[in-house]
Amino acid sequence: MKIDQSIITIAILTVIDCIIGTIVISKCMFQEQIDNPIKYEAKMEIVEEIKDLAPVVVADEPIIVYDGMTLEQLAEKLELILNATLEGTGMIYATKSIEYGVDPYLAVAISLHETGCKWGCSKLVKNCNNVGGMIGKPSCNGGSYIAFSNLEEGIDRFISNLARNYYAYGLTTPEEMNPKYAADPAWSEKVNKYINEIKAL
Repeated sequence: MKIDQSIITIAILTVIDCIIGTIVISKCMFQEQIDNPIKYEAKMEIVEEIKDLAPVVVADEPIIVYDGMTLEQLAEKLELILNATLEGTGMIYATKSIEYGVDPYLAVAISLHETGCKWGCSKLVKNCNNVGGMIGKPSCNGGSYIAFSNLEEGIDRFISNLARNYYAYGLTTPEEMNPKYAADPAWSEKVNKYINEIKAL
């Protein structure tokens, strides 16, 4: 139903006059209902017409990002297996994995294997924030591994490395990554063990 500008103006003034803090229209207009019932009825009809035209607000559906979970739920699950120095980094792993299109279970599993952070993290993590055994510059304590300024940078660079140098070439599973990532032929088996542990949480 089309409502002309004068009706809308009256309705707006009614709302302004009647809503102060938590006072509702029905209380505010009670006195007018007694003093001028005709005017009261006219105003209430206008208010009801405006209410009928108001849009229905529907709550947003939760956004599923991985394995039937929201980002927050995924972060909470990853957090269950991240200990020692990596405790509290579940959201970083979840966010960066989704951002770069990398399996978050795989990313965390590789970190756990490379760092031992299921129990106590290696010095490479503690001293240089390197969560993936990455080699390069700047050097960590003069060695061949890379040093990062903080854990968030280290996790970001680790997962982006998986995306750029593995996923981009179709290497998306531990078995496919093994020859390029590690000399140990049993590396993929060890990483898969962690993946299965995460899935079971």
